[in-house]
Amino acid sequence: MAQPDTLRRSLVMLRPARPQIVLAVVLTVLVTLATLAGPWLLGYAIDNGLTQHRSDLFDRASVIYLVIAVALFIFTAWQTMIVGRVGESFVRDLRDGVFGHLLGLSPKFFDRTPSGTLLSRMTSDVDALQVLVEVGLIQLARALLTLLLLVVFLFGLSWKLTLAGLVLGS
Repeated sequence: MAQPDTLRRSLVMLRPARPQIVLAVVLTVLVTLATLAGPWLLGYAIDNGLTQHRSDLFDRASVIYLVIAVALFIFTAWQTMIVGRVGESFVRDLRDGVFGHLLGLSPKFFDRTPSGTLLSRMTSDVDALQVLVEVGLIQLARALLTLLLLVVFLFGLSWKLTLAGLVLGS
């Protein structure tokens, strides 16, 4: 578990990237909504197109689905680019800070600690943080947002069935 001081310092390091982080959060919401809109649109077209014998609903739904798919592609690419830049900047600042800290250590420390072990540990820890910032947090945010939106959507369809499913699932 991360120490509060470590989390606070990480947030301070991310402060210059606040506008990009806000944009990435907005894009995460848009990507999640676009992902969930496709199946809903398809279900609407099938339910209403078949019952009303209207093939024009399928045509419209296909065009809208294509627009959503293109928007999803664009939003995902944009989000990946922004998160990648923020992650790289964060990791660069972190490596600079760690390297500066290592340069400030006394020679006695380096006599007791093998430099290869130190560099290996530093590199693997920073790489793990990079993966967390660039991939893990976005996947976690998307998964939680998808779960939340699906529960809200299911409550809209049938609150009794949703409550039964949530109770049985837990």
